[in-house]
Amino acid sequence: MKLQVVRTQLGKDATNGLLFIDGIFECYTLEDQYQAVKVMHETCIPEGTYEIKFRTVGGFDKKYKAKYPELHRGMLWIQDVPGFEYILIHQGNTDEHTSGCLIVGDSQQDLDVNFNGMVGSSANAYKKLYPKVSAQLLAGKVPVLEPADLYLNEHREYGLSTYSLHSDGHGVSISSRLRPILNMRPKYRHWLSPSLWQLNADLHLTDWLEEKGFDFDVLTDEDLEHEGINLLNRYKVVMTGSHPEYSSEKYMDALESYQMQGGRCFYLGSDGFYWISEYHPDNPNITEVRKGEAGTRAWTSNPGEYNNAFDGKYGGMWRARGRIPSKVCGLTFTSYGFDVSSYYKREEDSFKPECSWIFEGIGADEVIGDFGLVGGGAAGLELDRYDLEFGTPHNAYYLARSQDHSNMMLQVNEEIHFAVRGYYGGGHENPMVRADMIYYKTPNNGAMFAPGSLAWCGSLSHNNYNNNVSRIMENTLKGFLKDGPLP
Repeated sequence: MKLQVVRTQLGKDATNGLLFIDGIFECYTLEDQYQAVKVMHETCIPEGTYEIKFRTVGGFDKKYKAKYPELHRGMLWIQDVPGFEYILIHQGNTDEHTSGCLIVGDSQQDLDVNFNGMVGSSANAYKKLYPKVSAQLLAGKVPVLEPADLYLNEHREYGLSTYSLHSDGHGVSISSRLRPILNMRPKYRHWLSPSLWQLNADLHLTDWLEEKGFDFDVLTDEDLEHEGINLLNRYKVVMTGSHPEYSSEKYMDALESYQMQGGRCFYLGSDGFYWISEYHPDNPNITEVRKGEAGTRAWTSNPGEYNNAFDGKYGGMWRARGRIPSKVCGLTFTSYGFDVSSYYKREEDSFKPECSWIFEGIGADEVIGDFGLVGGGAAGLELDRYDLEFGTPHNAYYLARSQDHSNMMLQVNEEIHFAVRGYYGGGHENPMVRADMIYYKTPNNGAMFAPGSLAWCGSLSHNNYNNNVSRIMENTLKGFLKDGPLP
């Protein structure tokens, strides 16, 4: 997003202008007067190109947070203006309100010798401008709300999810699947994502299985909760969906037991087995999730409220209970961001005889997954990495690594100990921002394949299903379905 201020009138004490977003007129502006030599609080900013960031301290931030609690995320702060500090975009009407800053309005009065200019309806202009710019800063783009989003915002009687807040500001820890969940249906495009998301994104996988002629059943978390390992033992291969983030203790027990007994698994998502989720003991339609003191979360439980009400056990992240997700899927959640997706390049292990069958038909230097329905690539939205320290099995083969993620992809906050500038940056500078593809064997001829990306399955259908992501999946699945030990 590019904001451009075109100054239209220079007056004795003020400067009129027009503000455009990507070439489209947005609102009027008013600044202090032009002066060749800066006078504190009485000079408009010099011409130039500047970055905008949030400023989350100071009197303006406190005032606007109180005034717009649902809108405000920080003041819009114009960066690195020569000779100026703390130049903000805010409300006001006359040059007396600018103090060197930029104020906005929906109307404007011309400058003359007797009048120093004014913008009107400043609050309206600010409330229209702010969410556009703040969304760009938060998500890398302006989110587009679907009709389902707007409908749910208008009809709060449909109930709240565990990403919502109660009216008193406390997080929602208990919810029900019986409420209408309009944003988890086919064709719904999530406002954070450049594409499909969560349950409806799993249709990428079922579509591919049908296209390739594989017989399959679809099991729910609730099925697994009721039947456990006995249900999984009916199958030679088990696949997760794209986002198995929430899992109960019985769910985790079943998956781990299945692998130890020789089951072969595909972990086809990211951020998996992350939050502890428990069903109500008497009503499986109701679930509980406590968002603890760590993790990438929409809210945080208050002290003394970390334990589940349903079973009394400590809630929050599975890793906080000593059950690290990589023991189930071989990878750990490492990065997220809602930007364009990227691609993979092969690593040395992929050429070993034990792994080369997975890459049959794939060139040594071939770019893998630089296409797809989820952000244009196979590695995106949320990413998992190979990390022996965090529980990746030592016998895991490191097959491929994603490349060239943007700075909108950031490392997960539970791994940030000190927020040191220049150390925990985005994809261009942080080696932890990546998706790792792995394969390893488990006892009794079992196995796990995991590409480490939420966007992976969105690339399966590209070019009429004739592409290297689809080829890797088909090679691996056919290998896993064969009787006897794997190579």
